[in-house]
Amino acid sequence: MSYVMDNLSPDEHLVYRAHLHWIIFAWPTVWFALGLFGVATALRVTGELAASYTFLAMLLFGVWGLSGAYIRLYTTEIALTSKRLIAKSVLSAVTASS
Repeated sequence: MSYVMDNLSPDEHLVYRAHLHWIIFAWPTVWFALGLFGVATALRVTGELAASYTFLAMLLFGVWGLSGAYIRLYTTEIALTSKRLIAKSVLSAVTASS
């Protein structure tokens, strides 16, 4: 079961469940694409990986960012209940009561 469903009180019901937007993948995808293009171009032109260390760093930064965005997407829960707003992320859980 989810964090939200496990923490509902007996007289509370779920009104709306929200998800993170896909835009969290935008910048990591840009870094990944630029790094991949740079590494491929440097390897094609020079034939050596040493010429593309900057692009290799961009590629790894993109992979790191994409993996972080993926973890954030699938571990974040946001829900509106009849009594409160509940948000759970990877490392924290926040409950706002009205």
